[in-house]
Amino acid sequence: MTKKFIDGLFFNLPHEKAPQFIKGSIAISKAKFLEWLQKEDTNENGYIKIDLKISKAGKPYAEVNNWKPENQAVLNKQIIDINEEINIEEFPF
Repeated sequence: MTKKFIDGLFFNLPHEKAPQFIKGSIAISKAKFLEWLQKEDTNENGYIKIDLKISKAGKPYAEVNNWKPENQAVLNKQIIDINEEINIEEFPF
């Protein structure tokens, strides 16, 4: 799955003297963010999900979360295939 970063949205960790309840801040470049937002596809509910992450180098960043659960139709077919392989008459109960 290809990583998608958000143009115009910047995630920053809190400064060292920030209260403990501050977990970070977000800065938005309105023009860049709106341009990116208009190009980006939404999920089936009309949302764009964004994960706030920390790189291995310790740099905070925002990335589109485009994870989707496995297709239910595929799962149902797998269940049917398994059931067809099992002969119920072979069970003693």
